[in-house]
Amino acid sequence: QACRGESPVAAMGETTRVQEASGPPLDYSFKDLKSLLELESQQPRTWGSKTATLTGQASQGGQTGKELATTHKDPAAPCVKIVKKTVAVKLNNNSLESLDDMPKALDLAMGCIATKNLRWLDLSFNLLTCVDKMLLEFTELKALYLHGNRIAKLPTVDKLQGLPGLQSLTLNGNPVDAMKVYRMYVVGCLPGLRSLDHSTITQDETEKCQAWFQGHQRRKARREEELENQRAAAQEY
Repeated sequence: QACRGESPVAAMGETTRVQEASGPPLDYSFKDLKSLLELESQQPRTWGSKTATLTGQASQGGQTGKELATTHKDPAAPCVKIVKKTVAVKLNNNSLESLDDMPKALDLAMGCIATKNLRWLDLSFNLLTCVDKMLLEFTELKALYLHGNRIAKLPTVDKLQGLPGLQSLTLNGNPVDAMKVYRMYVVGCLPGLRSLDHSTITQDETEKCQAWFQGHQRRKARREEELENQRAAAQEY
C-alpha cells in the first residue's frame, strides 16, 4: 500500500525493488565543442536535463539515473521502481583535438562516476590524431567509435590493449585505414574485438591476425635490436 497515493521516492521502503535499465545516450553531437570542459554549459539533446540522483534505496552505491516508471499492479506485491541509467555518450561531429579532462567532464555530464559506468562512446568526426590515453580511464568501455578522425599511425592502437572489455571499434575514415595491414594489425593487436568498422570479426580471423601480429612484433623487436647494435658500434669508432 506504500505505492498508492505516494510519490515514487516517498514510497520507497522495504517493499520497493529498484530495477536498473540502460537509458538513451547523452547526445552532445554537432555542438562545435573544442574542449570537453564545455560540456558543463551544454544540455544533451536526448534527455533535456542531466541525470537525477535518487534517494533512499535507489541511491545506494552512488547510483544515479532518470526515473522511468513505478509499477504496482498488485497492492500486496512489492513496488518496482525502474531507473534509467546513462551508459552511453555521443560526442561525434565536434572539433575535439584532445580528450583532456574527459573523466571530470563526463562525471558532470552523466551525474555519476563515468570511468566506472561508461560502456559506449562515440567520438567520430572530430580532429583527433591519436588514441588518447584518457580513454584508458574508462575501464568498462565496450564500444568505441573513432571513425572520421585524423589518426595516421597504427601503433597508437596498441594503447587500447588497456581496455580488455572492448568489443566494438571503428577507425575507418582515418588515414590509418589506408594501410595494407590495417585490419590485420588492429584485430591482431586487440583479439577481444568482435567487430571492427561495423564488420563482424570471426574466430578464425582473430586467430590468423593474432598470429600475424605476434610475428610482426618479433620482427619489430629484432629490427630495433639491430639498429641499437649499429648505433653502439658506430659510437665505438
